[in-house]
Amino acid sequence: MHKRSPARSGATKAKTETYCQLDSLSEQIDEAARAKGTKRVEALTERANELEKQLGPEYHALFDALNDADPNSKDVQDKYQ
Repeated sequence: MHKRSPARSGATKAKTETYCQLDSLSEQIDEAARAKGTKRVEALTERANELEKQLGPEYHALFDALNDADPNSKDVQDKYQ
């Protein structure tokens, strides 16, 4: 049986938590924008940018790939059905 090293497990857990924080911040930014809370949007966006830096370049690559994906493509349809 293969066991992951504690450092690797911790890193994966930390990244997962960071992704969850980014998702939550995204929702908060949307809500603040609808409420015209400009200063809150700026503060939340700054925090999101800090978290994105922690995740590194693979986050941006994933985000770009998701944004570029055709929602009508067979690959995307297969993945989410």
